[in-house]
Amino acid sequence: MPESLLKFTRDFIKLKSELNSVFAPDIKIMHLARFWSKLEPHKDNTAYKTYFEEYNALFNTLIELNSLKDLTIDELQSISNVAEVLKEIVIPKIDKTYNKTISILIKKLFFIGEFKQALSFCEKYFNASFNIKTDDIAETNELDSLREISLRARSKYPKLYRFLLDIQINWESIQESTSPKGVFCLFVEKDDLGMQCRGRMKQLTGRVELNSNQDSIDEVTFHNQIKTPDDPFIGVAYDALKAVRQLFLNLHQVDKTIHGYHSHFSITDSQQTFTGDSIGLAFALVAYTQLIKPDITRFDKFISSEVTLTGSIDAEGKLAPVNNDTLFHKIERAFFSPIKYLILPEINLTRAKLHLEKLNRQYPHRHLYLIGHNNLREVIEDHNIIRDEKVCTGTLIIRKITRINRMTIIQIPLLFLLTYFLTCLIFPKTWLWFDWNPQYVQLTEKGFRALNVDSTFLWDKEFECELIPELTSWKIGDFDKDKKNEIAFSPTSLKNIFCEDNNNLFIYDNNDKILCNKEIVICNEYINDDTVRNAYTRVYINFFQMERFDTDIIVTSTSASYPSRTQIRFWKIDGTPLGWYINAGATHCNSTHFLYSPKIGAVFGCVNRRMSCAGLLIVKPDSSFGVSPPYQDSLYDLSWVKRGNQLCYIMFPPTEMIAFCETSYNHPHLVRIDSDSTLCIEIREDFIYNIKVDLLLFYYLNINTLRIYDVKLSDNYITYYNKLVSENKLKPVNWDSFKQKLLDTVTYWIDSTWVTEGQLRTLENNIK
Repeated sequence: MPESLLKFTRDFIKLKSELNSVFAPDIKIMHLARFWSKLEPHKDNTAYKTYFEEYNALFNTLIELNSLKDLTIDELQSISNVAEVLKEIVIPKIDKTYNKTISILIKKLFFIGEFKQALSFCEKYFNASFNIKTDDIAETNELDSLREISLRARSKYPKLYRFLLDIQINWESIQESTSPKGVFCLFVEKDDLGMQCRGRMKQLTGRVELNSNQDSIDEVTFHNQIKTPDDPFIGVAYDALKAVRQLFLNLHQVDKTIHGYHSHFSITDSQQTFTGDSIGLAFALVAYTQLIKPDITRFDKFISSEVTLTGSIDAEGKLAPVNNDTLFHKIERAFFSPIKYLILPEINLTRAKLHLEKLNRQYPHRHLYLIGHNNLREVIEDHNIIRDEKVCTGTLIIRKITRINRMTIIQIPLLFLLTYFLTCLIFPKTWLWFDWNPQYVQLTEKGFRALNVDSTFLWDKEFECELIPELTSWKIGDFDKDKKNEIAFSPTSLKNIFCEDNNNLFIYDNNDKILCNKEIVICNEYINDDTVRNAYTRVYINFFQMERFDTDIIVTSTSASYPSRTQIRFWKIDGTPLGWYINAGATHCNSTHFLYSPKIGAVFGCVNRRMSCAGLLIVKPDSSFGVSPPYQDSLYDLSWVKRGNQLCYIMFPPTEMIAFCETSYNHPHLVRIDSDSTLCIEIREDFIYNIKVDLLLFYYLNINTLRIYDVKLSDNYITYYNKLVSENKLKPVNWDSFKQKLLDTVTYWIDSTWVTEGQLRTLENNIK
């Protein structure tokens, strides 16, 4: 092999190693983009063909719209340049990758008022020339510039018009919408190599309620896990709840101060782990709007979707400053977005203005407004943030009239128009553009209410239950690909609370028509599963797309104890059952423990109670059946169960660390696809309520061979292990030998027996 090719091979292997060590997709993309300068010079050399194919596969896998949102203009241009060259080399599927990148780039350019540059990229996107005069466009605001360009493209360039109109409508929906349960927050994340910082904007959503009794203790749940006040990220939520309680006391709303608060928070579309306390103000704002209990038809006290914020808060409601070292990255992320107002503590305002001026020198047409406040009361009294739509009725009517005139150019008699709008104010569903598409579910005492994107009530359902608990599960998505959402819902029963519909899967069309009503429980295939009325716990619901089906596939999981088992089922949306599987332990199809890969099938992180350790399960959704290994037990007769036809069942024995974590077994933390050939499962050893650090082990599976080929340890794991060594609780280790031991003890179920990775490699070496 020539020396240059050998060096390139080493560099390419190093690149893939770096990609495996990085979690965030956009940072992976930038690693790929930087490597392109090494690969591009060899595009005419056939010896490098396989490298181009593998690079292209990685590129196509990572380029998704959600993974591009946090990238800057320069980064998107860099990626589009790579995609443009790949497209010229005629590598399959790169057209879609190129168009995804360019479409995000165009949107961001319009967000910052750079419409001439945006139009030049539109020409690349459509591979056409557009002669649209822009010199006379008045510089009012960024959205108005887009509206004017869209209008000028309407008659001459219909494809461009439809493309721009889609951006415009989505932008207008953000400008006009409000929410009682969500607010956009700014975070800063260092990449996994510690080389740079990246601003991220995510939506914090929450549900906060008063305790039904006189208990004054607050409880915070984040992503379905109860958190304590000393949590390094979520702990500030407890101060936020105290600040809200103090605010209500100052406002003489004593009824909201004598009870504790039950709160459930989550960050939408995020699997990253954030640190710091700058989410505190967001917690407080969501809690306040939730506890006001707005009447959905009055639209009062909702959070504007034009706002993003950062800042911590103390128990008295005073805003605490954010780290000035990370402030620029937060401002930069908000700058390249449709957000209009950035709210931050007053003490950070001077520094923030300097950062904004720097960005405005480069992009002078962008109008981002910085607003500083000192305390929570100032924030809720700011009508840019908390909006009372009832007060703004006249403004709202003018906006709607303006949009109709722009979109239709139809002259409507003024008297009829005013009568129509007055009717719509009383009955919002009479708006011609009323959004009937479900976006949210709001639990009621015996069922749920379907709400649209503006949290407006659409329709509701009740079930044969005394009470619908908060653990009840649902999923909303366009399952049948008709561009309208369906709702999958499964009532969950609590102990001593009757529910006839417990553990049934209900699927409703967007207009409340029932598509499916099926019992989820699998009877007579496992010990004690002789009736659907057993004490099964919460149902988890998820969905995914399989190429051979026209609609999404629904997956459900529900668990029971004595003995511990989880029942997994796959369904068509009309209720037709596909595969099923029973695992001897805990397995959930939630977003962290489950994924679907077209290459291998349905992947679950699991726990096998008989083996007392975490594992990885892979099955084919449309043909799976049976029970997981092992099939011997000292308490139960398992000779009669149907053995599972799983594609892969792997166990990860716990390490010596487990003895100090107050738990008897490890458990899965996250399952993710790293590349076309690699799947990673993160195994957690700490018991989450006690150790409060992520003691993680990363196991890497070769998707082609279904074998574990590498193991890595989190920094927290090594730090905590060394701490135990310093306390003479564990013996010092050589970390390379330690990881080799972990790899050797990975255990597979093969041909009715357990075999370790070490045994397999020994056997393979002997054969060689």
